[in-house]
Amino acid sequence: MADIVQMRLEQMLPEIEDLEKKKIFNKAELTSIINKRKRFEYFLARRIPKKIDFLRYIEFELNLDALRKKRKDRIIEAVKANQKLLKSKGNDKTKEDVEKSEYLVSLMRVTLSDYSILRHVHSLYNRALKRFPGDVELWVQYLEWAQKSSNSKLLGKVFPRVISLHPTKDIFWVMAASWEFEKNGNALSGRTLLQRGLRINSESKKLWLEYFRLELLYLEKLRERRKILFGKTNNDNETENDESKEKPENESIELPELELESQSKNSGDILQQRIAELVEKTAKANAEDVLHPAFQAETDAQKAFFSGAISKLIYKNAINAIKDDLKFRLDFIKIYNKFGKWTSSGIDEIYESIKEDFKGNEEAQAILCERFVNAVDVNDSEFPLKLKMSIDAFETCISEINNKKIWQYYKEFLQKYLERCEEENLKLYLDKSLQKLYSRAQENKIMSEEMYLSWLDYVEENDEDEKAKEKQINDIINNGLQVYPNSSKLLYQNLSNKMSSNQSSLIPEFEKAIKQVKPNESYEIWDLYLNYLKEEMEAEHIDSDEINKKFKNTISTIRLDDSDYENFVLSKYLEWSKDTFDMTKFRSIVKDLIQSKQRTLPFFEKCIEIEVLSSKKEEDINVDIVIDDIMDVDENQNQINTNENTLNKLINKILNKEIKIDSSKLNLDIIGFLFEKAISYDISNIDLWLAYVIIEMKFNKSLNFASELYVRALNELKYNASDITSQLFEKRYQEIKKNL
Repeated sequence: MADIVQMRLEQMLPEIEDLEKKKIFNKAELTSIINKRKRFEYFLARRIPKKIDFLRYIEFELNLDALRKKRKDRIIEAVKANQKLLKSKGNDKTKEDVEKSEYLVSLMRVTLSDYSILRHVHSLYNRALKRFPGDVELWVQYLEWAQKSSNSKLLGKVFPRVISLHPTKDIFWVMAASWEFEKNGNALSGRTLLQRGLRINSESKKLWLEYFRLELLYLEKLRERRKILFGKTNNDNETENDESKEKPENESIELPELELESQSKNSGDILQQRIAELVEKTAKANAEDVLHPAFQAETDAQKAFFSGAISKLIYKNAINAIKDDLKFRLDFIKIYNKFGKWTSSGIDEIYESIKEDFKGNEEAQAILCERFVNAVDVNDSEFPLKLKMSIDAFETCISEINNKKIWQYYKEFLQKYLERCEEENLKLYLDKSLQKLYSRAQENKIMSEEMYLSWLDYVEENDEDEKAKEKQINDIINNGLQVYPNSSKLLYQNLSNKMSSNQSSLIPEFEKAIKQVKPNESYEIWDLYLNYLKEEMEAEHIDSDEINKKFKNTISTIRLDDSDYENFVLSKYLEWSKDTFDMTKFRSIVKDLIQSKQRTLPFFEKCIEIEVLSSKKEEDINVDIVIDDIMDVDENQNQINTNENTLNKLINKILNKEIKIDSSKLNLDIIGFLFEKAISYDISNIDLWLAYVIIEMKFNKSLNFASELYVRALNELKYNASDITSQLFEKRYQEIKKNL
């Protein structure tokens, strides 16, 4: 290992000497660079090098090159300033001035250090890719770096290499074609690459869309060129479609035939042949005829080509390869919309294909109805007419299909343009149309649950008389509950509405609603119920013991397989108990809950959290306990994930002194008991062990117990120095130990 590292460092000596000679870096900086490179080389010389080590080494080299460029730019500025000074001196300049000028000019010359770092980066990428040839992300990063470096010769070699290794990854075909077309200006090569990619990956949406986009971009380029050519004389005419005459200065991609190409079906060959014929006919027509309209009309081949025949042909082949994908077809329309009005016939063709192939699809029918307003601005004079056309189309559609989905799409359409429109008459028209739509949908018994909820929102936002609004809201809720009696959202709206009406006790209705809906849909109703119970307690309509009984009865009836729902109800129960009773009563409730049934980890974590926060110092009473994530990251970018672990977030908050705990009030015996129960549920949870160890180390006067607990944690986690979990635990523990 040491011999290989030493050899690589010796190969860098000429570059180091050049950097010193040109005074880009001083000796101390060069020593630091050598040491860092040596450290990185040792990382890479390991038996199993890590990808992250390669990436960090590359990042270091790129930063180093950026610094070198900045310092060389300063030298260039100094040379220019010195030359101006010499010029101003005229014949008075001394021999020393001339020698200094010559020396500064010599520093500007391109030498080894100007390109050696980038060459080193290229070498590092090659070494990394030999080690990780299947890493697509690494290949993409390499190609992007090569493109930023404008290294055409390198790209001309790398693209064939990566495509040969990963012919089924469409990203590389697209990157190669994009580079050929946009950087090399070689549309023919770009087209050929995408066609070959489609032979192997005929169901790749990305390839079809990029091929479609490339042809439209090329056609747009030719259309712009024609506008210029129309103003020229006969002698200036060019054969604009003769792609064979394009001679890019950059290196083109020479990709040998791949094995998968010969194995794949020849469906792509038909498309390639038809496009080639169309291009050839157009090129021939351009070579024989004069394009200027003053001389003669276009041929049929030219008309077809310049009206987008190739893009239409690609679309037809794409939907033959990928059938019944509505979103895929809409993506073609999005690409068309980025070009001029000349693409309208292609857009119409796509809409016709959707109409033909998606007759029973409500979403497709809604898209067809909305097509009239898609390309029109709401402030355009044509918009009212186009809007009327879309509404008429929707009316026809709901009369033919007449199901909940199409009515929902119609409602969303009216809502969308009601929000967008600013003209008062149009807003009034859309508002009345939306009102009528809701009423008609209810009369036809075609309202979805979502439509009832959106109708409620719509009525609440209207500036109507409060009494009339309240009556209409009640009618909507009652009608909705007749159709959807188990709708959690409608029940929530109903109970919320009744709470604001100051009616008689709603406890029976809340309990009935919670039983009616699915457990995982009752969370919002539970929150509302707890708020209501607190209000009733404050008004002395119910006492705390009665609420306590209701919680216990609810928990006892929860099914065994509803653990998430049980944890939610228990969490609410614990929070309510903490806010209602003193800690003695709270602990009694917790004890009863533990004795009645085996509890899960979230329950114990919640109990520990409440116990710890009950000992907050007075100045921290209003501290927000929503705590930012704090994670450990090792060289392999592995993490201890605390996104959902509120206990660990709390511990981190305490360590950062954002929450101050009064240790004299802290009941470590009870907290220890809760930790032991939690650990017995999940003995391999390193976050839990760390939290337990930290609490004991920080607040327990007996350090021996904390040490014993640490040793016990290592044993239970089956500590192994090569195991990532063990490494994370040990690293986190040592960091915390230093800070305590």
